[in-house]
Amino acid sequence: MKNIARYIGKLALLGFFVTLTIFSTTKEVRAIAMASVTYLEIWDVGNNKYDYAYYVKNQSNSGESLYDFFLDMDGSGATLSNISDPADWEHWTDNSTYIEWDSLDPSADITPGYSLAFLFSSDIQLGDLYYETFFDDASIVEGTSNAVPEPTIMFLIGFGLASLIAFRRKAKIA
Repeated sequence: MKNIARYIGKLALLGFFVTLTIFSTTKEVRAIAMASVTYLEIWDVGNNKYDYAYYVKNQSNSGESLYDFFLDMDGSGATLSNISDPADWEHWTDNSTYIEWDSLDPSADITPGYSLAFLFSSDIQLGDLYYETFFDDASIVEGTSNAVPEPTIMFLIGFGLASLIAFRRKAKIA
């Protein structure tokens, strides 16, 4: 019985790491990725809206500062609100098709190896969005943002898969 419990525990751990690997990959936009963009989406039941936190990371190998971040919601029909600017950044928007944030001062740029969060709300679920990031050397990185899965969900999926495998093997033995 101890061996079965140990086996199930190992399977659960393996399932968790497999799930973590599958769901936590980020999209590489260039051969040498200069920026990565991920987001967290939270449904606010009380206010009937989706809250978004976009995390823009300037990769440590970029060698340049990132001073502009653009999100395209064109065609979504969203109504945007509660747009939050990081310190010394400002935004432009038409409240439905795009948001663009710009650094007001070079000292507020996202330097290599660091990241900033950009926050806003939407009346509809947006999903993955097209983005552009602009760097001091005039290079532009574009791509589609990726959702960051919640760790609890990944654990539950991994544990569920491991349990399913363990019970299936137990049924074959009996």
